[in-house]
Amino acid sequence: MPYRHFPSHFLGCLPKTCYLCAIVELSKYQNTMKRKTLLTLIAMLMAMSLPVVATNPVKEWGQLQVQGTLLCSEKGQPVVLRGVSFGWHNIWPRFYNKGAVKWLKDDWHATVVRAAMGLMIEDNYLENPKFALSCVENVVKAAIQQGIYVIVDWHSHKMFTDEAVKFFDYTASTPM
Repeated sequence: MPYRHFPSHFLGCLPKTCYLCAIVELSKYQNTMKRKTLLTLIAMLMAMSLPVVATNPVKEWGQLQVQGTLLCSEKGQPVVLRGVSFGWHNIWPRFYNKGAVKWLKDDWHATVVRAAMGLMIEDNYLENPKFALSCVENVVKAAIQQGIYVIVDWHSHKMFTDEAVKFFDYTASTPM
């Protein structure tokens, strides 16, 4: 009889919140062989539920490509990027730094960040390009240093085609 004294709701795939409950419940049972078996099972379930995190996504996946509807690694393996947007540089400039990028990678396990260059409100790219480029370059350099991907977003609700072409020409040709 498999674990007849052990509550049946602990035998299936446990939700993460139930692991501690299961361990506490195990302490009530005297049969050490059953306890060891169940502790091993719980440990295996916990290990399988841990997220798989790329420690250096750029090194692991290389240049990304699109195959059909999938984002894939250089080798053609599907990948999933996880990350966050910094918001417009001119609204949230205090976050446009290497410490924030490192924290997002280490704490949130981000594999990508988005540097959104604002073209509206004060201190936008059109009014203060030096400040805007400085903010975006800080994030790009930090992402490169951390081995994560970065999306540079020309964020405008109006067309500024000539300015956008100049900006991306500069961004693409400037070593970071």
